[in-house]
Amino acid sequence: MCACRPCCRRYSKGQLPVTLIRGYSIQTIHAICNINAIIFHTYGGRKMCADPSQPWVTDTIQKLTKRVWALKKQKR
Repeated sequence: MCACRPCCRRYSKGQLPVTLIRGYSIQTIHAICNINAIIFHTYGGRKMCADPSQPWVTDTIQKLTKRVWALKKQKR
């Protein structure tokens, strides 16, 4: 059995609206993954590989972080 995780080998084109994003994961360069990437996970189960140096990517991560904090405050 393989514990392999698929990785981004290139960046997806275009931007993804934050309203479609459920979460994200961070990929760093290692043996089989040759680029650093942010992998956005959509509500529809898709994944999009994004360049972490792009301004829209860092902005989207900030918006997602704010969303998480807002949800945590509601649960108190």
